[in-house]
Amino acid sequence: MSMIGFPLLLIPLAVCNIIVFLMPGVSFTSPLFTLPLVSGVAWSVTLSDVLIALGVVLLMFEVIKARAPVRNTSWTICCRWWCSAAPRRNS
Repeated sequence: MSMIGFPLLLIPLAVCNIIVFLMPGVSFTSPLFTLPLVSGVAWSVTLSDVLIALGVVLLMFEVIKARAPVRNTSWTICCRWWCSAAPRRNS
């Protein structure tokens, strides 16, 4: 199944709206877990950190999807016509 037509950034938006409207007791700022950093400081990861990380990862996949080759657009047809109509040099 192709995911070309589905905007992936709707997923974190939908998750955020589900949390805000259907689970009013859930806090975005309460720590979910703690990660020790190389500097020795403990980082308390919150729900908002997880949603931002999810959004960044999905944005990366959006950029990769946008870079996927698309066939027979007006731009590719124009480029093919231009390349075939250009005069050839004899070297």
